[in-house]
Amino acid sequence: MLRLVATSVREGPRVVVEQASLAVRAGELVCLAGERGARTSCLLRVAAGRALPSAGEIWLGNEELGRATGRVRSELRRSIGYGGGDTPLLGGVSLLDNVTLPEIARGKPDIEATAQAFHVLSLVDLASCAGEDVARLEPAERRLALVARACVGHPRLVVVDEPTEGLSEEDSARVLHTLRSRLGRGAAVLVASSDESFLRSVERLAGRIVRMQAGRILPGGGAAGLVMTRPDDARLAPIRVEVVA
Repeated sequence: MLRLVATSVREGPRVVVEQASLAVRAGELVCLAGERGARTSCLLRVAAGRALPSAGEIWLGNEELGRATGRVRSELRRSIGYGGGDTPLLGGVSLLDNVTLPEIARGKPDIEATAQAFHVLSLVDLASCAGEDVARLEPAERRLALVARACVGHPRLVVVDEPTEGLSEEDSARVLHTLRSRLGRGAAVLVASSDESFLRSVERLAGRIVRMQAGRILPGGGAAGLVMTRPDDARLAPIRVEVVA
């Protein structure tokens, strides 16, 4: 079981995400949908362990990410494939090397990591660019590369922010195909998107759309479940992200 649980997320003195409850299971694709100010990106960073809640807990298996340190924390984060705007591709490095990095970090041999990277690059139609310096890629190609990097190998959870922003309809279809390919490998996939065309495609393929507005998940957007809070945190609005493998 993989669970991410938080009770409050703050930016400075303000609580920016509140009263949100969400469950994502292995083999399920869930999209957080919201316009600017919805705070979907904030929730994604917490779900991916890239940001910690100001109160509450984030569980990955039997480990609480917020309290984990050193090697344990690194291993937990490596089990998550992440494609967010706060983790740009490395300039001066080839596209292939950028996409290979998560697998190398997971301890995979170079040959296996390279094969996995070529596989996901082919899914987003970037295999022919594998040797290119990412600094020379077009913005749309870099967006596709972030998706590929998040999906490489066998992550337990894939988290991607606005994966189709600035993409053509054809490339958006490739993104969706790539994300769905991870479901077949047992991953849970959590995506944030304001692209209504992409969201409609997700719904047609039995994915689930969860709407957010001003830091809140709208009624009916989350699956029911126990929200973990402590008595001294009861005044804080709960957030629950639960991934069950």
